[in-house]
Amino acid sequence: MADGASPRGGGAVGAAGSADRTVGTGRAGSEGAAGGAAGGAEAGGGAGRAGGLLRWPRGRWPRRVLGSLASLTALGLGCGAFLLFGPDDGVRTSGPVGRGVRAAALPDGWRPWEVALHPSGVTPKAGPAGSAGLGEVFDPQCVARGTRLFCGGMGFPTVRLDARSGRLDWRTDALSDPAEMASGSQPIGVRGGLVLVHDSPSEGSTRLVALDAESGAEVWSREVSDSAEAAIAGDLVLDSAPGDGAITARHTATGEVRWSYPVPPGQECSPAGHAGLPYALCWAEDGESDTTLVRRLDRASGAPTELARLRNVDEPLGTDGRDLLFLRYQERDGAPYQSLVRLDAVTGKPREVRMPRLALGHGSLAGGRLFFVQSSGRVTAVDPRSGRTLWSSMSDVERLGLPSVSTREHTVYLCNGSGRVLALDLRDGGERWQTGPRSADSGFGMSMETSAVLRVDGALVASASDGTLFSVDPNSPDPGR
Repeated sequence: MADGASPRGGGAVGAAGSADRTVGTGRAGSEGAAGGAAGGAEAGGGAGRAGGLLRWPRGRWPRRVLGSLASLTALGLGCGAFLLFGPDDGVRTSGPVGRGVRAAALPDGWRPWEVALHPSGVTPKAGPAGSAGLGEVFDPQCVARGTRLFCGGMGFPTVRLDARSGRLDWRTDALSDPAEMASGSQPIGVRGGLVLVHDSPSEGSTRLVALDAESGAEVWSREVSDSAEAAIAGDLVLDSAPGDGAITARHTATGEVRWSYPVPPGQECSPAGHAGLPYALCWAEDGESDTTLVRRLDRASGAPTELARLRNVDEPLGTDGRDLLFLRYQERDGAPYQSLVRLDAVTGKPREVRMPRLALGHGSLAGGRLFFVQSSGRVTAVDPRSGRTLWSSMSDVERLGLPSVSTREHTVYLCNGSGRVLALDLRDGGERWQTGPRSADSGFGMSMETSAVLRVDGALVASASDGTLFSVDPNSPDPGR
């Protein structure tokens, strides 16, 4: 997919993080989707994934298409096949790897590990490169809480792994069906001891499921529309109702409906959650309009407050203070993003910040900075308040995914579809180190990359699109090969 500023050109979404901690980008329209969890804090997954199974109203934001037109693909961390590094495939450093401050200690009992996640189970890595099958793509989505990882993906059910060792704790075979090409389960967040999962057991069938985080047992499930992703806003989980597409707010603990926002005639709406508040993002049902109607929904009743009508904007990146951030694209493909729209979530007043010429590729928000990642390997950091280019770094790692930032370590971590992890200095973009690939395959050639790096205390967890899930110490990324 060509680097560009329009929705057709690619862009990734993220959630802002607080200072002096590791933060990452999250799924579109999902609150608390930081790329990891520190100290046991609840968090959602990377991708999305942006990050999740791709569900969007027809005609809107097609830049999020990751796979072939015949199937759905997961945003976030993928996990899969084994690779024996050759003599030139190990860690490459451009300076002392261990310089800087470690944000957190490694989890007790942690060691470097690799596992393969696939429909038949979870196994240690034990085969040659490409053993999962060249071109076979599972693209799992993972979310973390403490040292527990909850992962799901295309063609296999949700599982829980120990982030210290990669050990499988449980798997839910009731979710997804490996025999169904379009099936898959996507964990979207952990709330109150429950893992919330968007599950597609078969084509045309979609459920929102809550699993007990300790046992994997199903606590509640509800049928939902497959036209939009679910989103978390505090103790509410928002989905799109089957049939009329009404945005429904449910209590995360019980699945009971708190309220429902009916979609106005002639419009389509998608739920979003940012900074604990629910939103409806709406547009003309025919898909021809370039105007997005941004409505804040009352947490108690769902009553809408229309904040703005914005033209030529992508879905929100996240929040900075009380501003919702939107990238405004230009009409011509391949052009830089025109501006960043900072929309006051209270007053609805917009302010535009002009973007620099290198605002190209996948745009995301992490660690209080805008990042633009081009498929060529160029990463550009921009100040979201002034639009000033902080730095632009050209790496030799192509098709990188979503950035994860550690402000204490002054480091930006990225991963591509082959599982190659890249560490850049947050201050100037200089390369600190990069690893070799974990897979012989790097995913879909025409897709935007959605690989992300999760932080579990002081360790990194990353992935390859073929299903390889692995963990490394950022101060010693060579796994001992």
